[in-house]
Amino acid sequence: MAKIRYSAIGMSLVAVLMISSLPRNVRAAGGADGEARIRLHATAFEGPIGSVNAFGAININGKQVSGEELLWGGELIEATYGTGTSVSFDMIGSVTLGEGAAARFSAGRSSAEEAGRRVLIASLVRGNLAIELHSDAGAYVEAGTARFTALGGASFRIAMQDGRAFLKTISGTVNTEPSQQGRPTYKIRPVDELGRPVDLGRTLSVRARSTRNFQIQVTDENDKPIPDLPILFSLGSPCLGSLGLGAGAGSSFKKNTDNKGIAAVPFIVGAAKCVGSLTAKVEGTNTEFTQQVGVQRHSFWNTQNSLIVAGIIGAGILASVLIINSGGNDQRIQPVPPPVVKP
Repeated sequence: MAKIRYSAIGMSLVAVLMISSLPRNVRAAGGADGEARIRLHATAFEGPIGSVNAFGAININGKQVSGEELLWGGELIEATYGTGTSVSFDMIGSVTLGEGAAARFSAGRSSAEEAGRRVLIASLVRGNLAIELHSDAGAYVEAGTARFTALGGASFRIAMQDGRAFLKTISGTVNTEPSQQGRPTYKIRPVDELGRPVDLGRTLSVRARSTRNFQIQVTDENDKPIPDLPILFSLGSPCLGSLGLGAGAGSSFKKNTDNKGIAAVPFIVGAAKCVGSLTAKVEGTNTEFTQQVGVQRHSFWNTQNSLIVAGIIGAGILASVLIINSGGNDQRIQPVPPPVVKP
């Protein structure tokens, strides 16, 4: 069986991961110069593509779940810190997400090679993952700007560090695709309610059990706002609280930028004192902004409030003494004549 190298599928991967019910098209090219280009038609499965089994709690599309859950394709799976997550795909293989890792998965069938060979399509958002493929399944992985394709039976690991992807091949054949040329360059920065850039400092201090709005702006290299761009907000530690409101609240939140390039997320601060990170990332790229956040527990008995309360109590005691001395009313004290003693 001749080895076939895939070329990058470009922006169509985003549509593959987000709209699992639509047909998926994946493009591949011959590995050697002069070979004819081969087109792969990856079609979505009609049922679940696999299942995820967490050793503890995990987040799927921002909602915390535990135990085994079916996957239909396109879900954002986040492994919480302190736990690992195992994902199995029918007739494809298995994936293990490291602590704090986040990724999306989809799957399809290749009609151009081996008549229906299944292909795992993955997008690593952060952290690291390990993939083990069955002998008759392939894989295509996107991590930041890097692209990897694996042949049947391959076993490998990919880790994201400082926006770069690193590959470690354990067995089999895994190819690294050339970086896409002409990919747009984005700049991301925090802004206030009026859209003005702000400096949040090295660590943003927030009050426990409070709610605040965290927003960023995305521009191109010429500082022109970029509208309708998917931004993935995520919390680096569960003790920080949650992002979003109501049923959609969780450790991650996805929002598209408006016509000013701004995307905002409600930040519900947790009750415990802790330190973690809040990250805003342009999905599908390595462009991100990370802010350290420190949660401070609010106490009424601070120095200022203690002085105020002491003043109030002192004033109350003084008022009580005056009232007691005055008999509890404002009548004047009448002199009492001395007793008369008769001999």
